[in-house]
Amino acid sequence: MHCLPTPSSQLSTIQFSSSEIFDVLNSLDPKKSPGHDNISPYIYKFCASSLAHTVSLLFTVIMESHSIPADWKVHKLFPLHKKGSVSEVSNYRPISLLSILHKVLELIVYSKIIDFIYPKISKTQ
Repeated sequence: MHCLPTPSSQLSTIQFSSSEIFDVLNSLDPKKSPGHDNISPYIYKFCASSLAHTVSLLFTVIMESHSIPADWKVHKLFPLHKKGSVSEVSNYRPISLLSILHKVLELIVYSKIIDFIYPKISKTQ
């Protein structure tokens, strides 16, 4: 009987190229808010060429170790006013700001696995 590889073994084989990291970092909106680490997307965007190789190595270590840095699991929550009176609590919704690098990692991993996963998802899900 043929055994399927485990999800963690499949994820640990994901490769990250400096060029794809550069492309994602370079596409960041510099006007967006930073995460709890207060590192602005502006820094990542305009330092993308200097950071791309190091970030690709970091992402590889993260995937091989199956462990997201603890700081990336912390988010900054704040209320965002939707509409109506600013004194009414129900007129706000919570916004969670994650680390920019965490979002970059998620985006790249998603782009690498979606073509594999999508056909296996039931249309009723």
